[in-house]
Amino acid sequence: MPTTNKLVGRLNRYLPFDPGHDQIYEEHASSSDSFNIETKAFSYLVKACEDGANAIVLTGDAGHGKTHLCRRLLEHFCVEEFLAKEQKEDESRKLINEKCDGLQQIETSLSGTRNKFRIFKDFSELAIDVAASRLEEALEDDSSITVLCANEGRLRGNRSPGPY
Repeated sequence: MPTTNKLVGRLNRYLPFDPGHDQIYEEHASSSDSFNIETKAFSYLVKACEDGANAIVLTGDAGHGKTHLCRRLLEHFCVEEFLAKEQKEDESRKLINEKCDGLQQIETSLSGTRNKFRIFKDFSELAIDVAASRLEEALEDDSSITVLCANEGRLRGNRSPGPY
């Protein structure tokens, strides 16, 4: 009987070559499948938030980690420290799925005037006029850091001239 390496099986779910690749999308992942590797991108985002950034724009194709970085920010700044690792991940994933439409403020542990998040989990899903209006409203909010995730494929697909 062949031996199955659990790690290889887990890693294969992150390769989008078959219908079972849903684990690459943060919204469908579970804490048992999670990879939380410290990266320069995440460290940069944490520093930008601590320095009171007004807006952060994350771009990339589907599955490249935009939502994952947002979930990590929520876990780092919005979820109670005393929770176990899996509970923190589950709580931050719940926030991603329920409060990251850009309309809601999410309380953080950040000090200073910008101590809330407004996260647009998938800005590319919005019609251009709706997106412009929501972004304008979010950027006028002096108490929040706006984090905007835009699908690079959608951005490249909008090459037609027109008002942006």
